[in-house]
Amino acid sequence: MASGTLAPTGAGVSTKMAYAARSTSLTGSVISSPVALRPVKWTSAPMQPDRVDSPSAMMASGRMMHRRFEPREHRFSYRLSWCWLDLDATAQLNRLPFWAADGRSLWQRLALVQFRQSDYFWPENENTQTADKAAPLKQRVLSWVASHPNGSDLDIARVVLCGQLRQWGYCFNPVVFFVCYDAADQIIAIVSEITNTPWNERHAYLHRVDGQHPMRMRFGFSKAFHVSPFMPMNQRYEWRFAVSESVFAVHMNLWEDDAETVEEAAKSRRVFDASMQLALQPLTAARAFRQPLVYPMQTAGVVLAIYWQALRLYLKRVPFFSNPHTRKAVVESEGIQAVHQGVPHD
Repeated sequence: MASGTLAPTGAGVSTKMAYAARSTSLTGSVISSPVALRPVKWTSAPMQPDRVDSPSAMMASGRMMHRRFEPREHRFSYRLSWCWLDLDATAQLNRLPFWAADGRSLWQRLALVQFRQSDYFWPENENTQTADKAAPLKQRVLSWVASHPNGSDLDIARVVLCGQLRQWGYCFNPVVFFVCYDAADQIIAIVSEITNTPWNERHAYLHRVDGQHPMRMRFGFSKAFHVSPFMPMNQRYEWRFAVSESVFAVHMNLWEDDAETVEEAAKSRRVFDASMQLALQPLTAARAFRQPLVYPMQTAGVVLAIYWQALRLYLKRVPFFSNPHTRKAVVESEGIQAVHQGVPHD
């Protein structure tokens, strides 16, 4: 399902407005959490995009936090270090100690931190398509956006990846963000690629900025992809982004989404939220050298943390929800087998 801002457009306007009214009763900051995160305040600048001047490769370090409110309270927080990388300038990584981009030499293939285009952006959305598998990452993102019902008119000049790189030979990203700029270097869209666990499926959402200020971007959309086995599908997202030359911050609210009237939507409950605030700093040789030492085995640690938190939820007896996509595939497979069993063979 296409995403957009919370500004009312199209069908379901009244319900969307109710969700927006409900969400704005929260704090005015992008990040709101009990952990030690510095709030990113909404700016009072006019609602026009500002030029975001930033180096093509940045270290993005900070902390993420998850909070579950229902049916059992549960929360956790972790440090993390990502990379902010212009997809037209990935070769710069080859000049950093222990880093490499699409390495061809033996030394580059053995680098502790690697950027590989094949690690990113293989969404399985319906009604969209990517370029062929041999195409560069930027071209795959552009092809997907162009095929999206809400993206065909977007004229994207530059794409910046914000996510984890391959570290010590392994890469896994629960979410990767692709920040899209026009020729005037203004943010016009953000693409979020989600990978679920344990199914390892991928799905992408397109968020059109449509003139929002880069420190006050907000998008509301219905859940279209099964992410956690401890969350149902009938839910609605509200995502807030704040992007400047020194910060990349995201706050996500998850609401019940079974409302059919404005009154029901206004009373919907927030069941979960997540925050991430990253400080952007130039990717110097010194920072590149320290990164795999300060954050050893970070990508593998993310997977271990996911399963550890899943065990905690299981022990708290949080209900389990099957993946509807997998369940549908099983039913279709059984139906095909039944048809074949009824067909005589020579």
